[in-house]
Amino acid sequence: MRLQREQIRAFIGEPYFSRGEAYFKDGMIQIVSISDTLVQAKAVGTRVYNVQLVLENSYLDGTCSCPAFEDFGPCKHMAATGLAIIAYGQGAYNPSITCINQAAEFEEFEKALRSKTKDELISIIIRLSDYYPEIIDELNESI
Repeated sequence: MRLQREQIRAFIGEPYFSRGEAYFKDGMIQIVSISDTLVQAKAVGTRVYNVQLVLENSYLDGTCSCPAFEDFGPCKHMAATGLAIIAYGQGAYNPSITCINQAAEFEEFEKALRSKTKDELISIIIRLSDYYPEIIDELNESI
């Protein structure tokens, strides 16, 4: 995928583009796959987020699993991913050790959760609701 900085800035907008620059400079993007039209990446922040950028006929689009994307649209993680793709194409991008370690840790956590039975997961959620009562509200909203 070939992107230009101004193309990313126009798609993301401020203040998220500038915030994405900081993520990019800190090496907080791990590129998972790249094709001519699709990039998949992990963005490490408060949590690990899944980012997709899609380029069709020079039109940039995409998604991110972060709460900001859900509420506001294109986010800093998408900006950072776009900037990482530009640098990667120039042979000048590697994720930071922090990014690599946190992404691997999250992957192991997800793998462990997927190995649990439904009853085990329910038990974990109930125990966590004692410490994080907002879980109850979030789960009730999704019903």
